[in-house]
Amino acid sequence: MKRCLILSFCFLLMVLLTQKITASSCYLLVENTSSFEYSTVFDLATTLVTEFVGEVKQIPDGGVGKNDCLYSISVLSNQVPITISLKGPDISSLGESTSPGLRGLQQAILIAIFRSDEEERENICNAYQSLIPDKCEKLPDSESVYTGIWYVKWEDEGDIEEIYFFIDEEDKFVTCELLNGEYNDVSDGLILGDKFIWGDEDPIGIYRENDMLILQYEEDDELKPVSDVPQICKKKLSEEYDFFLE
Repeated sequence: MKRCLILSFCFLLMVLLTQKITASSCYLLVENTSSFEYSTVFDLATTLVTEFVGEVKQIPDGGVGKNDCLYSISVLSNQVPITISLKGPDISSLGESTSPGLRGLQQAILIAIFRSDEEERENICNAYQSLIPDKCEKLPDSESVYTGIWYVKWEDEGDIEEIYFFIDEEDKFVTCELLNGEYNDVSDGLILGDKFIWGDEDPIGIYRENDMLILQYEEDDELKPVSDVPQICKKKLSEEYDFFLE
């Protein structure tokens, strides 16, 4: 009888421990993206939720278990103001931003987290006060370590691609791309912590090393600071992004 009780207790303890371990896994469900790329919403939300709420990862092919915790994000509006809903354990919040595009999406997610967790507000402001200055007005202003104009050149099967990166103090950037010396494209994106987010590409690691800016592709790309910018880049940036250079 005593042995049966001991075995029953051990079995119950194993079940409880298993449930606890399983319950420690948290996943992120993207319910609606509006017109944003799914990967963009997922990557932005995963980075910010993991940083300030708790680690989340992609839902596996087999789905989630009943003991798994689940966070969900939904983009309610992709038009200014951009509005998102973020729900999960200990969080149910809305965030909105009057900025367009990726910057607005990032701000909306940050504000949703900011509103839901008073204990993390100081950490959020220390990391992203330039993005939500009205929420962090009591903290001193800071400037991004990436601010400036940067240049990189790639050569691939006879093609020479040159890109100028214009990064402001809020870690927003626009780019001008030349292909074999001719204008090819302009685009925009943002830097989130130590991640470089550009279009629908996967986030790329970024850091500054002395006077160089490093993008962590399969092989690191070194961007050098420049001041001289081709006239065609100035023209296209002013036309498409209202971005003016002297």
